[in-house]
Amino acid sequence: MLGVDVGKLLTGAVETLFEAGPDDRVFDAFILVAPLVLLAIAVLGRTTATTVLAGGYVLGFVGYVLALGVRHVRSESD
Repeated sequence: MLGVDVGKLLTGAVETLFEAGPDDRVFDAFILVAPLVLLAIAVLGRTTATTVLAGGYVLGFVGYVLALGVRHVRSESD
């Protein structure tokens, strides 16, 4: 549809995450914030605010991983 091989994109994203290691501050921030999101849901219960918080976290994380995958795939094709 968009001319993108999704399998190659996801593989590239995972490889990039492993290569980034502790130097990727955005990924580290996502990992550090995850328990706080879970804690907020546990303390506040399932409300509209916690649902939006969790959804935003998941969308942000998935978007970041896919952006890394696109960057990796593009750098390989150069």
